[in-house]
Amino acid sequence: MRRAYIFAMLVVLAAPGVARGGEIIDRIIAVVNNTPVMLSDWDEIWRCEALLAGRAPESYSAAEQQDMFNRLVDQELLREQMRTYGMLEIAEAEVGKRLQEVRAQLADDSDTKWRATLQTAGVTEGELRYHLQRQMELERFVDSRFRAGIRVDDRAVTRYYYNEFLPELHKVGSKDVALDEVAGKIREILAQQQMEEQLTAWVQLLREQADIRTPQEISGDSKVEVTGSK
Repeated sequence: MRRAYIFAMLVVLAAPGVARGGEIIDRIIAVVNNTPVMLSDWDEIWRCEALLAGRAPESYSAAEQQDMFNRLVDQELLREQMRTYGMLEIAEAEVGKRLQEVRAQLADDSDTKWRATLQTAGVTEGELRYHLQRQMELERFVDSRFRAGIRVDDRAVTRYYYNEFLPELHKVGSKDVALDEVAGKIREILAQQQMEEQLTAWVQLLREQADIRTPQEISGDSKVEVTGSK
């Protein structure tokens, strides 16, 4: 339920190591509190996000790619916080379930269509699985960080029901649903909205306190040469 609403900025760093030909030239595109962010990180996030959105990687505009870069930086800031939080790892079974949900949504459980989808995106199933695992880790971290402090009162639920929920039903010609039947769903939507607001404010604070440098600000040679292929 509206998971994408709050976790849009949490598209996760995928495994480094891009190889779109024979020899790979990787380079640093940012340093976040002394942690390098590689071009390969950005390439993987771009391709995995495109796959999950059902789009071709090449369809993203320059502005959208810049937005992905910004989220990559935000995510590194969150991971830095997560490393001191002592979060439990996501079970393999949970990751597998999420992967199967993605596969069913994008390829209708067809092996042929799934292979073609992965090929179009330029990622392997293993890379996507790792991407989803790290996404789930961040989702759990954010939920643990903010959920306990969220409060949604009955008046807010009622307001949303009359001002947002019912009008949306009427737009599509659906019959009214009693407030009691959807109160739990509305409460969760409002909780997610509050969490998104708190997360956005926290990430902004982390950015203000962080040392974030681009290649022009990095002393020395920022290029890292790697050879090999997938």
